[in-house]
Amino acid sequence: MATVLSVLAKIAVLHHEDGQSWFINGNNADALFIILIGVFMIFFRGKMMHDDDAFFVAVDRGEFQSTPQAKRILKIGLILGYIAWLCWAPAIYFMEKPQVLSLWMLLAMSASTGWLITDIITRKPRKGGTHEAEKRWWWVALNVAYAAPFICMLIDVEKAPHMSVVLVILLILDWIFLDSLLTTDAMDT
Repeated sequence: MATVLSVLAKIAVLHHEDGQSWFINGNNADALFIILIGVFMIFFRGKMMHDDDAFFVAVDRGEFQSTPQAKRILKIGLILGYIAWLCWAPAIYFMEKPQVLSLWMLLAMSASTGWLITDIITRKPRKGGTHEAEKRWWWVALNVAYAAPFICMLIDVEKAPHMSVVLVILLILDWIFLDSLLTTDAMDT
C-alpha cells in the first residue's frame, strides 16, 4: 500500500510541478514515461508482495532446511530482501530521473535476485519434483529480463519512454502467461 500511495503522490507532485500540462504542451514523452513507470512500479511491487507472501508461508510450513548453515544463508537472503524493499523509496523519489530510478531499481532487483537464490538453495529437497526451485529459477530469469530495460535507461536516457512501455508489456506477459505456466498443476503434468 505504501508503494501505491508513494507513486501516486509522486505522479501528482510531478504533474503539478510541470504546470499540469501533460499531453497538452508537447511534453508527451516525459509524461508518458512518468505514467507508465508509475503503473509498472505499482503493479510490479504488488506482484513482488504476492511472491513474498508465498515465501513467508513456506517458512511457516517448514519447507526450508534446518541446518545452521542453511539458516545463516536464509537470514542473508532475508537481509537482501529487506535491502530490495528499502531501495524502492529512493526509486520512487527519483521517478522523474530515469537514470537514477534505474540505478535504484537495479539495486532492488539485484538484492531480490540474491534473495531468490538463497531461497532456492535452502529449500528442503522434495520427493517427486523440484517445482518450487524451477519456479524461482524462472523468477531469477525474469529479474534479468526486467533489468534489461533499466540498463538501457542507464546507458541512454532518451530510451526511457520506450523502455517504460517494454517494462509494462513484460509485466503483463509475466503475470498473465508465466504465472499460469508455473502453477503446480501445469508443472506436474
